[in-house]
Amino acid sequence: MSNAAPPRILIADDHPVLCEGLRSVLEPGHSVVGVVHDGREVRAAVRELRPDLVLLEVSLPGKNGIEVARELR
Repeated sequence: MSNAAPPRILIADDHPVLCEGLRSVLEPGHSVVGVVHDGREVRAAVRELRPDLVLLEVSLPGKNGIEVARELR
């Protein structure tokens, strides 16, 4: 068994019920460090929270998930 820290995950989705459902499925094996509901919020959250993984909805309001993924890459 590894003593590695669980992956830090940021959830980006505009459906609060889905976000909470994902959080409940992912924890406690993973660490959900934040949830954002708008594509314009993702970059700042990534800078601040430093997640290992971003779960990104494609059809986010403000800026779609594909644009955000390109920017993060």
